[in-house]
Amino acid sequence: MTITSRSSSARRSLARCRRPACIFHPGFPIKRKACKPYAVVARDPYKAVASGYEYHKRGAECTHNPTFQLGAGQNNWGIREDWFASLNVTRARARAYRSAEAGLCGMLQKAPYPLGLHIFAEYSWHKWYGPAGFFLRRHPKARIKCLGAGGAEARSHSSGTPAAEKALHVADVAAFDAREFGGHYRALRKRVPCRSKYLPG
Repeated sequence: MTITSRSSSARRSLARCRRPACIFHPGFPIKRKACKPYAVVARDPYKAVASGYEYHKRGAECTHNPTFQLGAGQNNWGIREDWFASLNVTRARARAYRSAEAGLCGMLQKAPYPLGLHIFAEYSWHKWYGPAGFFLRRHPKARIKCLGAGGAEARSHSSGTPAAEKALHVADVAAFDAREFGGHYRALRKRVPCRSKYLPG
């Protein structure tokens, strides 16, 4: 079994799976004995958060607009998502954007930078990366397959964001994590050997 957080990541990872019967699980099941992973598809946590911010700020996965085709956002779960409920560190600052139209994406489009990025980083921890860290602690021997290998990172959920801006976003995620978020992402990063070119080391 290969664990990946997104269906498009699963498709891109299919060629990397050398077992004849790979099953891709879209998330991180945390119930004991829920599964025994063969590999976890991952990338640098700082880069993953920055990429998600850029991607959802465009409106991806908050619309059925045909502009967002398969592999670039094809559903509208983000409209229904209660992103505010999981916040603690950024909750007071995020309150003003709670009623933003288009849900998660609308908030990201209205919140000024870097506040929107910080809100998304905290939301993402509770939505995806906290469970990912728990899962990796439970399965310390799981193989990590870096999505960025072979240029796949550049093709995954491309937002069209300029390289300099991407680098700023990655650095700001790391700074927010260290300054306000207790180093949660830094701890997860120690378990994931993947490193973004935008923030080496």
